[in-house]
Amino acid sequence: MKLSIYLMNEDVKLFRQALQLKYLSGDDAFSEVESPVDLDFECVAYVQKNKSRAPKWVSFIDGHFDVNSLGLMNASNSFILLLRVRNRIFGVPFGYGYSVLDRSKIEPSFGLKVTLNVIDPQRIETLDTRNIDLVTKQRRTHVTVGSTVSELGLNQNIDWVRFVSGKPVSKDFATKLSGSDPLSITTDVNLGDLGSLCEDLLQKFQLDEYKKQFEFVDYLRPLKRSDPKVIELDMKLNQIIEERKTDKVTVALPEIPESNVDRYKIFCGYQNDYLEEVTLEAIYDFLEKVNNEEFFQKVFIVGMDSEDKPVTAKFKLYEFIVAEIRNEVETFVLSLGNWFKADNNYVAKIKDLVDSIPDVTTQLNIPPIRKGESEGEFNKRVGELNDWALFDKELMYFSATEKYEICDLLTLDNRFLCVKKMSSSATLSHLFAQGSVSARLLRGDSRVSEKIKSVCSQQWQGTGYPLQGIPQFVYVIPTLKEGAISDCLFFFSLINLVDHARSIKEVGYDVALCKVEYDS
Repeated sequence: MKLSIYLMNEDVKLFRQALQLKYLSGDDAFSEVESPVDLDFECVAYVQKNKSRAPKWVSFIDGHFDVNSLGLMNASNSFILLLRVRNRIFGVPFGYGYSVLDRSKIEPSFGLKVTLNVIDPQRIETLDTRNIDLVTKQRRTHVTVGSTVSELGLNQNIDWVRFVSGKPVSKDFATKLSGSDPLSITTDVNLGDLGSLCEDLLQKFQLDEYKKQFEFVDYLRPLKRSDPKVIELDMKLNQIIEERKTDKVTVALPEIPESNVDRYKIFCGYQNDYLEEVTLEAIYDFLEKVNNEEFFQKVFIVGMDSEDKPVTAKFKLYEFIVAEIRNEVETFVLSLGNWFKADNNYVAKIKDLVDSIPDVTTQLNIPPIRKGESEGEFNKRVGELNDWALFDKELMYFSATEKYEICDLLTLDNRFLCVKKMSSSATLSHLFAQGSVSARLLRGDSRVSEKIKSVCSQQWQGTGYPLQGIPQFVYVIPTLKEGAISDCLFFFSLINLVDHARSIKEVGYDVALCKVEYDS
């Protein structure tokens, strides 16, 4: 039998605290149902019977074909069992039973840690990862033959593992496990065994066995909702959203969308909009309409299929927000509705990696950027001053949709300068990506070398390419902030920089940093 099992957090002491109470009354309510037999564990069960909805496509063909008189309705039934084991409450849903659970009270990473504690590290089948950055990328990697983490291409510095599946070491326990917050387990049990199974799962959740092979999953550690820091962080985030800021905050889907998601419904009470994609700008537009101060908890987003039927869980807006808040000694990240404290050793490791990147600020001696001066104007002025080849706006077209700007400036000693002001983490993400993409193209596409050769010949009267020395990609960052680059960059950006610097080095080129001051 394949079961999905949720563990509620330690603050949930009563069964009803695990549920969204509004689903226990009104139309299509979940109603309590009793068991005719005695079980070995304390439990309560709820069922939702015959929830019906007209297919969305009916409205599309209405007026052209007479189908309304047929009373076409789609129906679904749902069930959820709540049980108490060792003073912790578990939820075991069937159908859409998971929708009645209060997601804010679910123990984060329960399924993930149980799976990692008992899985055979040589037989991982699927990984869902999410990079730690404001430009968020989610990826699912599936292999037909069980493999190790390294074989699945996990980058431990930047990839946050959100879901894993594979075979356990012992088949006596289960034949297959997968988990994120809930646990999916395929095992030979009946309902009467659920109490002992959940007790076993709780024990496995509390083990540290996973740290031998998967220590990196603790690079970000969730804060308990009762932690006073959560209230403080929420207040700061609330101010960021109210002021409609776009720096250090963005949105990302809480789970990788399935192919049956047609669009998204965002709603607050009776007010709603439909979104083709969920973006920060779209959310800000909706918040202007509803004007609700409790937007984090009162605004919801759900994925809908082509028949306007919900095909994802209903997530609070809070669960879509990705943000970074730092103080003098700590770094906090909000993702999937949970605040995480970045492990100090992890933060120190990332900073050390950035500090190890050569700083060529003194060697290049680039003049300060003038206030109000655009990057294009700055690049042109610096290029003329130093007799460097200007590549800004020199786009290479590889197809109708693929175009790249190799760099902004190229020096005679083979330094590719990529220039971007430190205005936001998202802007810097594009900068770092430009360097690594250009490095790969330079290494593997002869058209890039031909383009560079053409520009060099015009700039330096017949000088061709390649130039002397190993190509070095230099990230040139104008900023008003004081101190070293590693002290100026946002934590998200530090992680992103480390990853792209690694990519540049992998193709055999060098990477460096250059800080540019602003003209006083």
